[in-house]
This record gives sequence, C-alpha cells and structure tokens, in this order.
Amino acid sequence: MTIAFKGKSTLKQYNPKKPDKYGYKVFVLSEASSGYVLQWSMYTGQNADADADLGATHLIVRQLIAQHTGKGHEVYMDSYYTSPAIANELANNDTGMCGTVNCKRRGMPRCLRRTELPLSKGDDPVFMRLGKLLACAWHDTKRLTMLSSLHGNSYVRKRIRSKQNDTGFREINRPVCVDRYNTFMGGVDTADQRMKTYLFPHRSRKWYNRIFNAILSICVVNSHIIYSKCTPGLHKPLKAFIQDIITALLEGNSKRESKKTGRPSVEGGEMPQRLTERHWLCVADDRPDCIVCSDRTRSKGRRQTKYRCSQCGVGLCAVPCNERYHTLKNYKLCHLDT
Repeated sequence: MTIAFKGKSTLKQYNPKKPDKYGYKVFVLSEASSGYVLQWSMYTGQNADADADLGATHLIVRQLIAQHTGKGHEVYMDSYYTSPAIANELANNDTGMCGTVNCKRRGMPRCLRRTELPLSKGDDPVFMRLGKLLACAWHDTKRLTMLSSLHGNSYVRKRIRSKQNDTGFREINRPVCVDRYNTFMGGVDTADQRMKTYLFPHRSRKWYNRIFNAILSICVVNSHIIYSKCTPGLHKPLKAFIQDIITALLEGNSKRESKKTGRPSVEGGEMPQRLTERHWLCVADDRPDCIVCSDRTRSKGRRQTKYRCSQCGVGLCAVPCNERYHTLKNYKLCHLDT
C-alpha cells in the first residue's frame, strides 16, 4: 500500500509500478475476505541491526504476523515477501503460508527455473516437495511459480474463457494452491480500494498530516467493516456511514456566530442602555440646525449638528459657532452637550 505524497520528505519512496508513484511505502496485513486491516508498518529505511542471514522482507513478515502466530491461520502473500525461510518459520509456528515466489530465491530448487524446465501453455503443472513445503511451476497465460505449506499436488478442473476455441471456453487443470491464492489474495487490495474511495480532502505540505489522514481512513474503513458484520439485514454504505460519523461528532457544537458590522438594530423599540449612555443616536431629520451657520433660505445652506447648548438648548456646531453665538447674544459661554 502507498500513501500518496509529493512533498519534501526523507521517507518518501518512488515506485513506477504503483498508481501512486510517489509516497510512503506501507506493509499491510489484512483479513482476506473483508479487507479489515490487522497490522501495518511504514517503511522508514533499512534496518542496520537486522540479521544478515535473513532478508528484509523476512523481518517484515515476522513483525506483522507476530501477534497471530500459533493460532492456525493461513497467510497468503505475493512474491515480494515469499521465501522458503519464512515459509518454514511460519510452518513451525502452526501457521500456513501460500504465495507466488521468485524461483531465484535462496532455497528454491534450480530445476524449476525457466532455463531448466521450459513449459508451454496447456502443460500439466510440475510439483516438488521438501518437508512441509510444496513448490509448483505452472504455465497458463504466463509462467507462474508457487510455494505453499498448506496444499498438496492436486488440481481442479476449471472452465475459462478463450478466444481461440469456437465455443469461447477451454478446460484447464489449475493447481489447488493457485486456485486458493486467487480466492484469498485480494484482502489488502480491498482495504486500499475502500480507503481511497472517500479520502479526506485536507491538503497540506506537512508530511505527517498525510500519514495521520491515512490512519484515520483505515480506522473508518475498519469501523464500517465491524458495523456491517454486527448489523443484521441491510446496512449503510461507506459514504453514508462517514456522513453519520461527521454528524455525530458535530452534534451539540453550533456554528460560530460571525460578528456583524455596523450599528446594532434596536429590538422591541427600546434603546439599549449601553447606547443611551455612551452614544448620541437619532434620525438625521431630527438633528437641529446650527443657529449660527445654518441658513435654509439659500441652496445647500442647511448645517445640521449633533451638539446642543446645555444652557440655551439651541443647536450649535463645534467651538467656533459656540463662541460666536454667545458673544453676539452677550450670553455667558457654556459647554456643548450631545
């Protein structure tokens, strides 16, 4: 499994054979039928303390399967992890193993290689056994080498599609190990597909945010699998399940009220106490004309003001009009109130 990421990170890997070519490499152990993720480990570089006799993939499989050995489980893996050494170790711990294998791996018989054993389409499979391990070489659409500690040298008759035959089908002898491998090998791919169907759309340049979102996605998918197993009858699809989780988390948390700009409205026709004490609010038409500088007889001669003389009660502008009015009227200069 690959966690897609193209930012700057020392843990980022490049794999041209994957759909997400740049990202973090993750090794996953999952349940075969449902895709429930049991264990996972992210690649952080080569382990300097690793045993030289054991490969890196051997240690990865040992780490992932440590909590499940000795319980009679069956493990299906691809050629990246499969080797005779890990197969023997799992078999000694009451754990079966089956998977494709590179015929050039250490411990594999040389006689099963293509140069030593040429096979063509339609030939019967070739089996070799050593102790608990069974190696199988078979050619159908391409050359395939299997390693198993679970199955024997039997095969099943299968009817598959074929364009070369007039009926459109042909009969083949498929080994049992290949048939079981095709049935149970899609667990990790199922988990990866379900996890990436509804990804979290949070984009970030921080490398750890992408890892956290991937862990969160795995937890949601695992929760939906448990919900589907425990709920009788019809159950919700993954999309509706995620929406219900979001709704439940946001329940009881109201949206933050945005601060309104401008003057607050008067509720119930009464002026708030804080406004009557600190502000002078009135309609523009109710503002008095300045008795000194206002003249309504000429155009644009009206001068409104919000100040009143506390002694005379007439409307006056700021200090100049106040001084002029009280000087002309021979009144005592008083202060202006709003």
